[in-house]
Amino acid sequence: MDGPIPLQYGFYFSFMFLTNSAYCLSGRCTVFAPLVIVIVVGCSNSDLPERAPVTGIVSLDGKPITQGKVTFVPDNGPAAIGMIDSTGRYVLATDRQGKGGDGAMVGHHRIRVIARSNMEPGAFSVSLIPDKYVEFAKSGLTAEVESGKENQIDLELFSK
Repeated sequence: MDGPIPLQYGFYFSFMFLTNSAYCLSGRCTVFAPLVIVIVVGCSNSDLPERAPVTGIVSLDGKPITQGKVTFVPDNGPAAIGMIDSTGRYVLATDRQGKGGDGAMVGHHRIRVIARSNMEPGAFSVSLIPDKYVEFAKSGLTAEVESGKENQIDLELFSK
């Protein structure tokens, strides 16, 4: 092909240039690679305060609650959430992806429990526990999460 390259081939040649291994050696790759690393490291959970593992059993009048959610809110920092399993056990997580198991912030927490007959969003359900436990201000539930230890915090709820 003699003369200038037609416009429709411009994208193809640009793509070839970007995928060419010589491109990374040209200096552009050395500028963008560290930038990507800084972004990835900057978005990690390392900026969160110290956390400690928290697990426990939630029961109502001595019997385990078989479904629901526990939320711990510290004086400062993000909340930790744990789903209640069929044995009444929960494991708290504060990570931004909600994957579980990384614990709660060290320090004092207010606690609430939500336990409904159907935990699916928007589905009709009835509360399995007294309404006071749903609100932080009314639940009366608090806990101290301690550094450097496995925190076993069982929550005993009462129907009356």
